[in-house]
Amino acid sequence: MRRLLACALLATACTQAWADDVRCLQSTGGGKPIRLSLTLFTTEQGEWSRAGSVLYAGQADSLPIVFKSSEVVDEVEGRPWEYLSTWLEVLPDEERIGGRYSFHHQGAVVFDFQYRNLRTGKTFHFEENPAVLDAYNSCNWPA
Repeated sequence: MRRLLACALLATACTQAWADDVRCLQSTGGGKPIRLSLTLFTTEQGEWSRAGSVLYAGQADSLPIVFKSSEVVDEVEGRPWEYLSTWLEVLPDEERIGGRYSFHHQGAVVFDFQYRNLRTGKTFHFEENPAVLDAYNSCNWPA
């Protein structure tokens, strides 16, 4: 399983990425907010390349993510379909999947985003904050 995942990650990472779909997300609920930058690598045609990364605010290194699945939630004629997409967080140093990112989206609009830590079972809910995304596709969180 580990070798298969490593091969899949390397194959998708080597896919030429032309643009990135970057989202700035902040946890909801009480306590100190968790802030992250989700980057989904895209092809020249604007489609996901099945690879990406997550960078948590205050961390030096990002974590790789790989596409797991996408299912249609709603088909609306004349509008983009709604999907529930799932991506897996890879922890390279531990050679395991650390968590699962799931989001409900329609076109560029994200309705719901959550992360589930597979070790603890804890789920965190996030909302998008496009105001902190700068012209260089970086999340500039206030201090």
